[in-house]
Amino acid sequence: MGTNYYLQYRKDKESQIRETLHICKTSYGWTPSIQAYPELELNNWFEWILFLKTKVNQLNGIIYNEYFDEISVSKFIHYIIGKQQNGGKNHAEYMLKDIGIDKPDLNWVDNQGYSMSAQDFS
Repeated sequence: MGTNYYLQYRKDKESQIRETLHICKTSYGWTPSIQAYPELELNNWFEWILFLKTKVNQLNGIIYNEYFDEISVSKFIHYIIGKQQNGGKNHAEYMLKDIGIDKPDLNWVDNQGYSMSAQDFS
């Protein structure tokens, strides 16, 4: 069992319309599985960090988990980095090495070792 995290933010400063994106899933024994959004140029964890800071600080964004517990952007970033550093199975590597699914356009490891997936999951 894991925990999913989401970002909700306004589309722009004048809009009341809010967007919601799945950020990642954390699970015991696994490194974080980060949701990629190639159309938003979110293809690695570093791009996500910049995106989160911008959306939270400039567009009244919030980060929360599936239980609707809010978490600050700085605590969330540190939490994900800590989970990555603690080690565990990497989902993208598992897909390739353990079950033989080689779809680099859907699952990959970014240059910092984070598991990225462009397919829906939660």
